[in-house]
Amino acid sequence: MFEKCGFRDVMARIWRYKIFILIVTALFVILGIGISAMESSGQSTLEREGNWIATASYLTEDQAATAEGDRSIQFAATVAGVLGSDYARYQINEILLQAFTKEDIIKYAGLSVPVDEYSSSSLTDMYEVKTTSNTSIFTITVKAKDEQFVNAALKACTATLEQSVQSLSGASIKLIGETTEQTMETVSAAYTPKKMIIAAFGILGLGLSLLVTLFMAMFFPTVNRKEDFALYGVPVLGELPIAKGGENHG
Repeated sequence: MFEKCGFRDVMARIWRYKIFILIVTALFVILGIGISAMESSGQSTLEREGNWIATASYLTEDQAATAEGDRSIQFAATVAGVLGSDYARYQINEILLQAFTKEDIIKYAGLSVPVDEYSSSSLTDMYEVKTTSNTSIFTITVKAKDEQFVNAALKACTATLEQSVQSLSGASIKLIGETTEQTMETVSAAYTPKKMIIAAFGILGLGLSLLVTLFMAMFFPTVNRKEDFALYGVPVLGELPIAKGGENHG
């Protein structure tokens, strides 16, 4: 195929038609921008089911009234910190293992640890405890991917908390509310891959223009005229006119 048209001629043809290649590529990029705009404007906001969230709110009461005044707020912070200890995580894990396997806990809690590396410390991000500012109220929040598991995990947290509080003198806690609900995740047009569409059309335009140029160079070689040989620095004295029938006259 390249008997009359070598690699250098192909490169020369690409360079000669670089403006054509750039124009075609630009047109396809513009087309990609238009299509991506139509795609995004036609999309609507969607919602899908998310994680399950279970909460338990407690009120801390000061049973040892002293001259220092009500210490309920300080007790709230102290009691809330109980669940952050290694011992509390160990107890919570032991309770969960009575009803779930390690594989289930990793799956439902959304953990990213191998089964052989799982331990009670892996539960650190499964739940959190927050105190309400300037009050004696704190809330335990558990997030999971399964309703049954999230309720079991919350009960494990509250059981561990209530057991631990018994060892703290001068404080008591009172459950004031419990909720379980599933969150909804919003998926909007912001996720439309506009840049990918534009890039794809740009690559398509560049590839198509190069194919056309290479096709012309391979099947319709032009390295037989004075200006073509000049590309290679070959001195040419002149050209012989081609008459009808393919015979040269000179």
